[in-house]
Amino acid sequence: MFVGIFVILTIIFFIVYTFFFKNVSNFYDTKRLDSFKKVFDQNFSESNIDRYFLIYIVVSILLMFSALYFLSNYILVFGIVAALVALPFILIRYIKQKRINLFEKQLPDAIDLMGGSLLAGNSLSGAFSLIAEEYPPPLSQEIGLLVREQKLGVSVDHSLQNFTKRMPLNSVVLTVAVIRTSIETGGELSYALKNVAQTLRSIAQAEGKIKALTSQGKMQAWVVGSMPIALIMILSKMEPEAMSQLWTTTEGYMALGALIVFEILGIIFIRKIVNIDI
Repeated sequence: MFVGIFVILTIIFFIVYTFFFKNVSNFYDTKRLDSFKKVFDQNFSESNIDRYFLIYIVVSILLMFSALYFLSNYILVFGIVAALVALPFILIRYIKQKRINLFEKQLPDAIDLMGGSLLAGNSLSGAFSLIAEEYPPPLSQEIGLLVREQKLGVSVDHSLQNFTKRMPLNSVVLTVAVIRTSIETGGELSYALKNVAQTLRSIAQAEGKIKALTSQGKMQAWVVGSMPIALIMILSKMEPEAMSQLWTTTEGYMALGALIVFEILGIIFIRKIVNIDI
């Protein structure tokens, strides 16, 4: 009990010191949380970042104290603390993946628009500006940054390379490679972009079919992974005296630790097998 309170007080001191006595922006700019800042800056305003951060701190502290006060099982307390620690990483990964999926969904139509704009006699910079004005985020954010770089004097080639570094996706790499090659060789860029858009649509269609075919395998990973947990809960109700050995003995703790490790490994392996990249 005292060890748990000491750990929680240490965490509270670190959070309060970071949030109130240090500049929050400097906290976000640390190397470990640089990706967090980038994702939040792309999806939320600065005031929202501070608000969500403060809400997370308050809720985490309340949940940790409630778990220590109402729960006598330290395994459950440890599970709650681990979930609170993992929550920001899961949230950031979800937001980032959602943004990438939306970007790749917008890209083929935007490339088609660029090809039509070039075919109508517009310049490449004008075509980029048209996309930045007409499309919603996140595509307009990335293309808008590319346009602003060119207005500040950055060459088209370097701005395209920076675009690839910000969004290192296969679709972006292919599009940038076609544009740079056409600029260097003097090819017909509008028709090349039309072909790229068609290629990206074909890839998206194939990925959709693969996702539908492998969805059953992904669901099996969660079903198989949840079965031991469900069995432990059922047996704890049916045979509480026998199952209490899991929560009160060293051997039980070792068995639970092995169960958690193998559960995580099994889910990871199954998802790796069914995740097919084109």
